[in-house]
Amino acid sequence: MQISKLVEKFPICRISAALMTHQDVDDAGVLPDQIPADVLVQIVGSDGAYDTKQGHAVIAARGAQPPIPQREGAMPWPERTPGAGWRNGAITAIAKGGRSEWKKCSGYRRRSLVENLMYRLRTLKGNSLCGRDVSVCRQPESRSA
Repeated sequence: MQISKLVEKFPICRISAALMTHQDVDDAGVLPDQIPADVLVQIVGSDGAYDTKQGHAVIAARGAQPPIPQREGAMPWPERTPGAGWRNGAITAIAKGGRSEWKKCSGYRRRSLVENLMYRLRTLKGNSLCGRDVSVCRQPESRSA
């Protein structure tokens, strides 16, 4: 299926799962727990940190589409690799039309709405996570160089 047809087919998206982790946590490593087994997931919007064999395999196993931007210099994977069809198609599309055009056609730009929401929350609340119960609040770790 062409990427532009995919966006037309799934015009409305909602966030089914989100997780804020420490900067040392591997994003693709926590992905299996973030795709609920009892929820129909059509698209998994994520950033380039999920452009791993593990990330693509998890998304492919759920039958979802992964508009994940490929890393610079990405090489196609063997077709038998789970998720390779979508990833290899994205590499080809980026090579032909450019990354900006791919982002528009793939629906990747929708992900920026979530990023913008998180930016606004951090602007309002600071760089810490806090629940309704003060005992579960987490403050960011201070680091010195």
